[in-house]
Amino acid sequence: MKKKRQHALASIAVTAGILGSVFTSGIPAHASPNVSCGPITAADGAAAVRLNQQLTGSLRGYLTAYRVSCARAIVNAVQGRRLSDRASVIAITTVIVESLLDNNPNVIDHTSVGLFQQQDSWGSTANRLNPTWATNAFINEMLRMYPSGSWQNEQIGVVAQAVQRSAFGERYQPQAADAQKIVNALAASDSVTAGQVGGASVYNPDTRTAEVFTLGRDGAMGHSYSTDGAVWSDWSMINGASKFAGVPSVVHNPTTHALELFAVGKDRGLYHAYWVADGGWSSWSRLGDWTFSGSPVSVYNPDTRTAEVFALGEDGTMVHSYSTDGGVWSDPSMINGASKFAGVPSVVHNPVTHALELFAVGRDRGLYHAYWVADGGWSGWSRLGDWTFSGSPVSVYNPDTRTAEVFALGEDGAMVHSYSTDGGVWSDWSMINGASKFVGVPSVVRNPATNALELLAVGKDNVAYRAYWTPSSSGWSSWSAMNGSWKFTGGPTATYNGATNAVEVFATGTDGATNHSYYQNGWSDWHTLPGWNTPTG
Repeated sequence: MKKKRQHALASIAVTAGILGSVFTSGIPAHASPNVSCGPITAADGAAAVRLNQQLTGSLRGYLTAYRVSCARAIVNAVQGRRLSDRASVIAITTVIVESLLDNNPNVIDHTSVGLFQQQDSWGSTANRLNPTWATNAFINEMLRMYPSGSWQNEQIGVVAQAVQRSAFGERYQPQAADAQKIVNALAASDSVTAGQVGGASVYNPDTRTAEVFTLGRDGAMGHSYSTDGAVWSDWSMINGASKFAGVPSVVHNPTTHALELFAVGKDRGLYHAYWVADGGWSSWSRLGDWTFSGSPVSVYNPDTRTAEVFALGEDGTMVHSYSTDGGVWSDPSMINGASKFAGVPSVVHNPVTHALELFAVGRDRGLYHAYWVADGGWSGWSRLGDWTFSGSPVSVYNPDTRTAEVFALGEDGAMVHSYSTDGGVWSDWSMINGASKFVGVPSVVRNPATNALELLAVGKDNVAYRAYWTPSSSGWSSWSAMNGSWKFTGGPTATYNGATNAVEVFATGTDGATNHSYYQNGWSDWHTLPGWNTPTG
């Protein structure tokens, strides 16, 4: 962010004359080399060659494998936030103008460095040169200025200018078309790495199998699994011709002994596939004609033997579809359609009240709650307290205390929670060790082996953290890092593995790989699940 910027680039870009003499005045005589954005792959080089023939703006003929690797780091960070490709296009548009996709450590204009040329008011030099941190900082400001997804309906160059406050705001929009081509190329890359956009995990008690699902860079659905604690399988695709966006959702259906898998397609339709032991994975089928703005969540209601999926329509309306006793899925329908939301909802079954508890962040950034009971249908939406939130909620039911609980990040990144015991009034929001700050979407899971709630989140330093609560504790533990040398983007996903009595946690690394840790009488170290390149299945 600069009040006046010269858009000084790496010396090679200026020497090449891409932008002309206006940018040369601030270049240091002995400029340091650009900072790495992560591994540079052969696919990055191939993408650069192809794109150099397609681009029409400042980067035409000057895109390199290094610059593609920086674009990939930005896209990975955005996808880790569970945002649409348009957010990636906005970020890449900005960086083309600011740095030509060079992670430049040299102070050119005032105190600006890095891909986004952020000044020191944004953060430390090390942070601003960290592509994931810098991208998240940009996205945080964009979401603050354009709450409730309103950035999706504004011109790309206008959003970039609003965040950067440039003296030359007219320069952004002309680069948007090239930014879209770069994002499209990364999405269609043949170098498929599991975990680019986060994942979903589940335990199947019928087969004693834990399983994790995530999308490759091309949008194909991939999964890996472990039965009875065995080594995790290689990644394989689930009907790889189908392509998706966002984060999938999966739930075990004990009525049909099936895994029910949901994802939003690149056409914004909601798709469903299922797995049964005697048939394997079904083909994908679209549920109705609705189009959706965000990722789905799903739940099983044992009281009604019903699997149900929820997602936000493109106008922010809460929509759901359900299947009882394995029957045909209902047409998607609205839940109190006058209310509008952003992000990804969360839902949990409450066996004390025989209710489904549904949570979502409104366009005013408040967190709202509705519930369903058999004898009354869906309630109206009610706001829980006065807090405002930066991200989507997660929820859990704790049978030890007969309590439903919801967690979300406040606008400053602090973790806050509210709870209801025995169907009582929801508590006021309270922070869980508020000095700690997080990004993305947290994950929470109950560990029956220890009677603990395990709460997991990625900090603003890209480290995964864990806090826990047990009936015998006086409250929530302090946050502890889960091996701070491993760096992550987005939020983790977790499930309890009944075959091994372990909590299984998965998180997307800053390199896009899916990493795994588990708790079984102590936390294991992180390890990367076997990668997949052009998988078959």
